[in-house]
Amino acid sequence: MGVGAVSRLSGPQLPGIVDFAGPVTPASTLVVAGVDPDAVVACVGSDQATLDAVVALVAAGRRTKVFEDRPRLVLPEGRRVPGLAELLAAAAGPLRVAAACSARIPTAPPVRRRLAGAPVRAQRLAGSRQRRRLLPDPWMRRQLTPSRHDHRPPLRSDGYYRALASGQAQLVSWPIARLTSAGIRTCDGLEHRIDHLVVAG
Repeated sequence: MGVGAVSRLSGPQLPGIVDFAGPVTPASTLVVAGVDPDAVVACVGSDQATLDAVVALVAAGRRTKVFEDRPRLVLPEGRRVPGLAELLAAAAGPLRVAAACSARIPTAPPVRRRLAGAPVRAQRLAGSRQRRRLLPDPWMRRQLTPSRHDHRPPLRSDGYYRALASGQAQLVSWPIARLTSAGIRTCDGLEHRIDHLVVAG
C-alpha cells in the first residue's frame, strides 16, 4: 500500500505514518500469505480485525509485535464446551433485558442501579476469567486488563491471548510516540524496528 493510501486508513491516527518506508495494511484486508515470512510485523490498534490478524500471523509463524496501550475487553468466542467465562458472557444478555424491564416498573433505585450494572459486571468477570485461563503470566494479564472506565464494546477471541502467551508475539504496552522510516518509537524512547505495519481498520 503506498503512502497516498495511508491517509484513507480508518485505523488510529499515527504521527509519522507517512515517514514509514514499509507496507501499511488495514487489519481487515490482511492476507497473511502475502506477508514476507522474514518480516517483523507490527499490529497497532484494538478492533476485532486486529485481534484476528494477530492470531493468523502467529499461527503462520510470522514474527509479530503487538502494540497495545489501551487494551479492550476480550470475551470468549463460545465455540467450545462452556466454562465459567463463557457462562458469564452469555448471562450478560438476559441481565440486560432484566435491567430494561426494571426501568419500566416501580423498583427501588438501589435495585435498579444494581440491575443496570449487572451486564457490564458479568462481561468484566468473564473477561477476567478468560485472561486467567489463557495468560499464565500475571504481568501480561495486568497489561491486558482494560480500564474500568473503558466503555468500548467487548471483542471476542479465544486465540488472541493464546497467541500472546505463546512467546511468538511480543506485547508492547508503552504508547506510541511516532513512526519512523524503519519502525515505531514508543514513549519510553525505544525504537522498535519493523518491516510491515498492520493497523486497525
